[in-house]
Formats: sequence, structure tokens, C-alpha cells
Amino acid sequence: MKKILLPTDFSKASINAMEYAVQLFKNEKCTFMFLTPMSQ
Repeated sequence: MKKILLPTDFSKASINAMEYAVQLFKNEKCTFMFLTPMSQ
């Protein structure tokens, strides 16, 4: 099983990238993990 890391800041560009990744791997058995930056 593949593990796909998707860094995101929830901007329009990163949401488009997430949608693209989901479509790209739709026929693969995989797990998506989201990484979100946080400020201190």
C-alpha cells in the first residue's frame, strides 16, 4: 500500500493539487496523509 503525503495550506492551489492527487491515485490502494503548516 502506498502512503501519499499531501502538504497543504488549504489555498486554492493546494486544494487543486489534492484533487489532482486523488484522481492520479484513484485506482491505487493508498493512504493520503495531510501536512499543514502551523505558525507559533
